[in-house]
Amino acid sequence: MFVIEHDGLPVGDGWVQEMNLARITTAFPGQRLARVDLQLAHDVWGRRLGTRAIRLLTARAFDRGDDLVFAVDVADFNHRSRRVLALRVRAVAAPSVTGRAPTAFVHDLVCRPALFRGTASVEAHPGKDRIRASDPPYGAAVVVYRRAPAIEVLVLHRTGTASEGDWAWTPPGGARFPAEQIEHCAARELHEEIGLDLEPRVVTAGDEAGWAVYAVEVA
Repeated sequence: MFVIEHDGLPVGDGWVQEMNLARITTAFPGQRLARVDLQLAHDVWGRRLGTRAIRLLTARAFDRGDDLVFAVDVADFNHRSRRVLALRVRAVAAPSVTGRAPTAFVHDLVCRPALFRGTASVEAHPGKDRIRASDPPYGAAVVVYRRAPAIEVLVLHRTGTASEGDWAWTPPGGARFPAEQIEHCAARELHEEIGLDLEPRVVTAGDEAGWAVYAVEVA
């Protein structure tokens, strides 16, 4: 456990510990998992102290040999923490008020060494997460289908600039985060876009556009 100091005054604390949440340990078996937590005084918010503290705590976890480092139950308005750790593995509804803003969702976030060390291929993303992988596969599409009472395939209607024409209708899917494994990307997009927690099977690891295609059968 560490004290966070600013101009010689204690303004918060933080710690690194072995992962102790079953929802995380069961999802990533056989790996060394750590979690970082911190608290920061309200009057020093916005000075990047929290970002620096998260990076120091995460670096310590990787230096001691942990494979993945998590921050858990991060409020959706906490954009700094979400950008530092980058990869979202779970988002659950949390209709409450935390800190300065209402919280609609809380997130479990994970950082991989490749991303943290600056060796992952990254480019800007126009979406709310702001970054995506710039090396193929760039993302995954998931074909969701059922056989009865007849063959049916699920498609979603997009909003915004692509709301007209053939491209307005697509299967669930989205861009891969830097250092994110493509199978995790497919499962994450399936959860985020239609709320299914399933493991889709790979159809092709990458098409001519550099996207992977997965499929999952549902009842």
